Amino acid sequence: NSPAPRPCSLATVHELRCAVKNTCEGTRAMGFGQNNVDGSASGGVRSNIPLLTAAFLAALTTGGNTYAFGLYGRTLKTTLGLSQSQLDTIGSANFCAGLLSWLPGGVADKRGPRAALTFGGIAGAVSMMSYWLVAREFIPLPRVMLIPTLCTFGVLIFLSNSMVIGGVFKCFVVTCRPDTKGSVVGAAKGYVGLGSGAYACMFQSLRSHSSSDLDFLPFAALCAILAATIPARLLLPNKENFPATYEYDRLTPWHLRSIYFGLVGLGVLVIGTSVARIVSYEEAENDDQANEQSHGPNYWMSLLLFSLWFGPILALLVLPTHDVEPENNDPQYGATVIALHAADHAPNSFSSSNHSDDGVDQIKCDGLIRQRGNGEATQGHAHEQGYNLWQMLQTVPSWLFAWICIVCVGGGTIMTNNMGQMTEALYLPYVATTASLALFSAAQAASRVVTGALSDSSQHWTSIRIFDKGGGVPRPAFLVAASLAEFIAHLVLSLASSQVMFVIGVALSGAAFGMIWPLMVLIIGEVFGNANVGANYMFYDGGASAVGTVLLAKFLSQYFYESNIDEDDENSDGVTCYGQACFQGSHITIAALSLTCVFASIGMIQTTRHDTPDNTLHLPITDPYPDLVTFA
Repeated sequence: NSPAPRPCSLATVHELRCAVKNTCEGTRAMGFGQNNVDGSASGGVRSNIPLLTAAFLAALTTGGNTYAFGLYGRTLKTTLGLSQSQLDTIGSANFCAGLLSWLPGGVADKRGPRAALTFGGIAGAVSMMSYWLVAREFIPLPRVMLIPTLCTFGVLIFLSNSMVIGGVFKCFVVTCRPDTKGSVVGAAKGYVGLGSGAYACMFQSLRSHSSSDLDFLPFAALCAILAATIPARLLLPNKENFPATYEYDRLTPWHLRSIYFGLVGLGVLVIGTSVARIVSYEEAENDDQANEQSHGPNYWMSLLLFSLWFGPILALLVLPTHDVEPENNDPQYGATVIALHAADHAPNSFSSSNHSDDGVDQIKCDGLIRQRGNGEATQGHAHEQGYNLWQMLQTVPSWLFAWICIVCVGGGTIMTNNMGQMTEALYLPYVATTASLALFSAAQAASRVVTGALSDSSQHWTSIRIFDKGGGVPRPAFLVAASLAEFIAHLVLSLASSQVMFVIGVALSGAAFGMIWPLMVLIIGEVFGNANVGANYMFYDGGASAVGTVLLAKFLSQYFYESNIDEDDENSDGVTCYGQACFQGSHITIAALSLTCVFASIGMIQTTRHDTPDNTLHLPITDPYPDLVTFA
C-alpha cells in the first residue's frame, strides 16, 4: 500500500536524512505505530517479545517430532515384522516431503506466522495420532497398505512441521535486529536440536512399564497443541498486524540469558539422564532388570523438564524490555527501518546518477539506492533485495549452498534414522539407543547456539580480514568449519567398535549436524533477502533433508547394511546385520563427501562476497545502520 516511487534529487547527506525522515508520513498506511502486537489500538510502541515467546515455545516441538524416529524405529520394526529396507523406507519417506516444504513454508509469508503455527500444530497432532493408531494396529490394515499408509502419515507430519518452522523463523528473521539475529536464531535452533533428546527424556519420565516406544507419538501430538497451537493463538498477531521490520525489537541481554538458562538446564538433564541409564544398565544383573529400572514414571523429573522448557521462555513476557526509543529517540531510525523493509519489495532499476560538487551523489532513481560519500552510487546488496524462490535458484551461491546442506544434513539424519540399528550392530545395550540419541540431540543443540552467537560476534573481529573491504569473518566462512567437523565425526564413527568410541562419534556428529542449521537461516536471509525468507528457507530445510536423507540415510546405509548381513550366522534372522562393517562404508562415504563441501564452502564465500554488507561487517553492534537507504 506504499505510494508509487517518485524521482528524487539529493545533494547532501542532510537532505538525504530529511528525505528518509519524511517517509514517516507514509508509515500509517503500512500499519506501523498504531497498534500493539496483538492488534489492539493503543498509540503505544509495539514489542516483538510476545512473538519471540510463541516462536521459542514452538521451536522445540519441531525437533522432537522430526528427529525422534530412531527412538521408536526398532519397536516399529519388531511390532509390524518389517525388514530393514521397509523400515528405511518409512523413516526416509517423511523427509522426501522436504522437496515440497517450501509450500507450507510459504504459508508464513502469505498468511502470517499465527496461521502457520496454529494449523501446523493441529495438522501435526492429527497426523501423529493417525500414525500411532496404525502402528499399534488399533486400525488393522492389509499388509500391502501398511507401508504406504505409514509413509503418508510421515509425510503429513513433516509438512506440518515445515509449516511451524516457517512461521517460527519468520518471526525471528523479520523482527530481530541484525546484531541480535544470529544469537536468537542460534538459540531457537538449539531448541530444535534439543527437541528429540528432550522429548525422549520427558517420555521416559512419564511412561509406565507396560507402555510401548510407539506411545511416544500421542505424547508428541499433545506437545504440539500445548506449545505451538495454543501460544500462537494467544500471543501472535494476525497477518495485518504482524511487524514488517525490526523497529519494535525490544530484546535485551536478560531475555537471551533466560533462553540460555533453559537450554543449558534441559541439556544438562538430557545428558545426565542418558548417562544414568547407561550406568544403571551396566550395574544391572540382566537385561530385564535394566529395562525395569529404565522404564517407569518419574513425575518429579517430568515436572522439572517441562518447567525448564516453558519457564524460561514464558519469563520473556515479564522481564524488563528495552524501553528507550531506538537510536536515542532519533525519529529517523523508524523511517530508515521502514525504508529498508520497502527495499525488500522494490524493483532494482536506476534512471540516472549524477554527482554534486561536495562529493555526495545526486540520484534520480526508481529503485533502491545506497548513498556513498565518495560519490559512488551502487545497487543495494542482495540481502536488501527480495529474491523469490525462482530468482534465488538462478544464482551460483544457491546451488553451492544446496550441496553443502545436502551432505551436512544427510550426515546427521543417517544417525537419527538408524541409531537403533547402529547400536544393535555393535552389540550395545538397548538403553544405548535412547542415550545416544539424547547425546546427539544435546550436542547439536549446543552447536546451534554457539554457531549462531559466534557468527554474530565474528563479524566484528577487526583483526581478521577475509576480504580487502574490511575486517571480520562473514557467516559463509563457518560453512568450512561445519564441513570439516562432519568429516572428522564420520571418520571417528567409521572406526568405532566399542561403546565409548561410538558415543564420542555420536557427539561429534551431533555437533557437526547442528552447525548447519542456524547458518542456513541467517545466510539465506542475508544473501537472498527477507521478503520471501519463509519459502526460501524451507526449500533448503526441507529439500536438503529430503535429498540428503534419501541418498545417504536410506540408499547408502541400506546398501552397506544389507550387503553385510551374514545369513550363515546361527544368530542371524536374515534381516539384521551385526558387526562394525554394517555402517562403516556409509561413514567413510559421508566423510569423503564432507571434504567436497569444504571446497564448496570456499566457493560460497567468494560468490557471496559482494552480498556481504561490507560497511557493516567491521562496525560495532551499537551502530547497525551506518548507511542511510532511501526508497523514493
